[in-house]
Parts: sequence; structure tokens; C-alpha cells
Amino acid sequence: MPDSGTLRDDLLAYATSLAKYLTSPAGNALDRTLASAGDDPITQQLRDQYWDARYAQPGQIAAWAVKRGELPEATDPRFVLELLVAPPHFRIVLTREPLDPDLPARIVDALLHGLLPAADGPPRSRLS
Repeated sequence: MPDSGTLRDDLLAYATSLAKYLTSPAGNALDRTLASAGDDPITQQLRDQYWDARYAQPGQIAAWAVKRGELPEATDPRFVLELLVAPPHFRIVLTREPLDPDLPARIVDALLHGLLPAADGPPRSRLS
């Protein structure tokens, strides 16, 4: 994934790509399989490999954002990823709700700006 120049655009591109993957037959099946698989050593190794690969890209996104001054150096890229990917995985695996087209943008805006309204105006993102 190329550096778009802004943290929001990088996160949005990643979240949009993830949503597209999770709604594909292969992505949907893999996500549900990983969630329901046991914890035997081979399955754990495969799950670790999958998530290690997933963590690499957001690590780069966070590094770019730190370099641009958009995030503090102490930012934990793995935590950023967990906040970004949890809602779509929750919908696919647990509630089986569809991923609305605007969900990636809503997640990214909530991640970057929080849930509270700006001090001088309305809420920053639509969260429902």
C-alpha cells in the first residue's frame, strides 16, 4: 500500500481494502474459519502468521504518520490496527451484519477523532 500522504487516507485505504476482502467469499470464509478454529499448535501457528502479516502494513502506516508528525512516536501500531479492524471482524464473525459502504470512513473518523463532539460543534462522525 503506497503512502497517500495523510494518516486518514492511509487508514481509510486499509479499512476499505479489508472490508472488500471480508465481504468476498474467500475472505469471509477465512475470517470465520480463523475465528472458529481451535488452539492446537498448528492452527495457532497459522493464525499467528496471518496476523503477523496483517500487522506489518499498519506498522508502516503508523511509521509514515509519525514521520509526518501526525502521530506521536510512542504510538502502538498493533493497537491502532486492533481498533481499526475489530468492528468489521465483529460484524462478519459475530453478528453477521453487512458491512455498509461508509463503515470504513466511520471507523477511521471515530479512531482519529473519538466519539465525543468537537468542543465547538456537532459530533465529528456518524457512529450509528
